[in-house]
Amino acid sequence: MDEVTSKALELHKDGKIATVVPRRKRVTPETLPYFYTPHVAKVCKEFQANPSLRREYSHSGRTVAVISDGTRVLGLGDIGPFGAMPVMEGKSMLFISFTGGKINSFPLCLGTKDPEEFIRTVINVAPSFGAINLEDISQPKCFYILERLRDELRRLSTPIPVWHDDQQGTAAVVLAGLLNALKVAGKKIGDVQIVVNGAGAAGLRITDYLLLLGAKGGNIIVLDSKGAIYASREDMGAPESKYKKQLAADRTNPSSRRGALADVIAGADVLISASSPAEVERVITQDAIRKMNPNSVVFVVENPTPKQLLENLKAWGVRVLANGSFAPNQVNNMLVFPGIMWGVIDSGAKEITDEMVIAGVKALAASVRAPTETEIVPLPSIKVSRKIARAVAKAAKTQS
Repeated sequence: MDEVTSKALELHKDGKIATVVPRRKRVTPETLPYFYTPHVAKVCKEFQANPSLRREYSHSGRTVAVISDGTRVLGLGDIGPFGAMPVMEGKSMLFISFTGGKINSFPLCLGTKDPEEFIRTVINVAPSFGAINLEDISQPKCFYILERLRDELRRLSTPIPVWHDDQQGTAAVVLAGLLNALKVAGKKIGDVQIVVNGAGAAGLRITDYLLLLGAKGGNIIVLDSKGAIYASREDMGAPESKYKKQLAADRTNPSSRRGALADVIAGADVLISASSPAEVERVITQDAIRKMNPNSVVFVVENPTPKQLLENLKAWGVRVLANGSFAPNQVNNMLVFPGIMWGVIDSGAKEITDEMVIAGVKALAASVRAPTETEIVPLPSIKVSRKIARAVAKAAKTQS
């Protein structure tokens, strides 16, 4: 066992979170009938009549379920529900830590790869939670699961918001960092040429948010493992393209440029890579980077990010470099998901809209007052989460 593994296991000993910690430290003979039988029945009747009371009078209304099937965990791939638990538990810990305990969280790793069974299970456990955070689910089923659950959970008597952090969380932190990186490079999002390497959960949602923040579809090229995608590509009608990829193809690369990264990167100002650690080292080469425009911006958000590649990219002249694993400029979704959910739950939002997430993106970007090449995002903190939460809650109330 290597030193890093040994240290990691030591820090995980007995788990990273504690559950069922009493808020009422002292139970007396006088209060016991109110906490449990018989007077708890009064609270049961109130909840039955008005389920939204649980946000104020139950832990469940402020608890986020972090749910995964373990089919795409970090850069490890399909390692199953047992292998996924350290990540889900860690995420729950960060929800609690970076909101100062305002949000509670609990990890659930489901022993099924069937999307329909996954959806049914989440629907059945949802009343025990205030919001659902989906995590580390392989694509394309992750798109289908998110859309189905958003539709199903908004129909409940008390709607429960749901989001997929690998899509929305990763995209949000990347876009916040990009807004500040472009300030450093002296460029505007509506003018730059952008290449997105990776058409998975993160890459396709990043493309969505680029368009929402003012990037032009004609200036964006998205690549999957077969090369650049475009509306008339023969396989765009395939089942795996049904969710999101076809939509991205319809809205980007109108000139139908074809080929691999090296074939389409000439003249690009921004490269955002969200593929796999092995793939990114193969396709991002010195020749490819040197085809980009001066003052280039490169985001390598694969996790774990190959460290040697980052050293190479700086040597190759990239102006602003960000990545998913290391400081400086670590664009990790832990910067956004605590604040997003804090704002969602505080506002009583029924769902998480793009407008709410974009409000969080702008709040995160604004947390860095004077961006530099080595500081385009802040360090995670309760203060940053609170700023995001307020922006998200305000956007939710604006949308009623």
